[in-house]
Amino acid sequence: MITKIVQASRSDWEHKLHAALWAFKTAYKGSIDHMPFQLVYGQDAVMPVEFLVPSLRIATTQCLDESKSLQLSHEALHKLCETRLLAVHTLAAEKERRKTWHDCRLHKKDLRSGDLVLMYKTKAIKGKLKFIGEGPYRVKEILSHGAVNLEPACFPCVEPPL
Repeated sequence: MITKIVQASRSDWEHKLHAALWAFKTAYKGSIDHMPFQLVYGQDAVMPVEFLVPSLRIATTQCLDESKSLQLSHEALHKLCETRLLAVHTLAAEKERRKTWHDCRLHKKDLRSGDLVLMYKTKAIKGKLKFIGEGPYRVKEILSHGAVNLEPACFPCVEPPL
């Protein structure tokens, strides 16, 4: 997010950091069904412009007496605990849904000892047609949890026929 905000001029990013953090904290997050600001403070964020141009939310909270305000704050604290628990359950359900989606697209690969394989680098290389694999390697043994020991595959030099 900070990259998008300081795209034009990267020299003054520290001046725009507060705006980026405010935007992040007050943006709705679908994975938890709330804004991070709501989960920390228990209420919606009040935009600074709402104090200049009165909104209904600000007007109703400013004209409350002290006992009513205290009662509303107490109720908001109890509701905050429920909201946080709901966010944790929503996040767990979202994580499980994404894991299920990812796992159903995996292809089972049965490796046996002696198979030839390529080892791919995790670092991306620019360019469409560049070879990013190393090898070939021969599968030496298959360990628990799917880990594999590899050894370099040696091929005898064969003279091409004339």
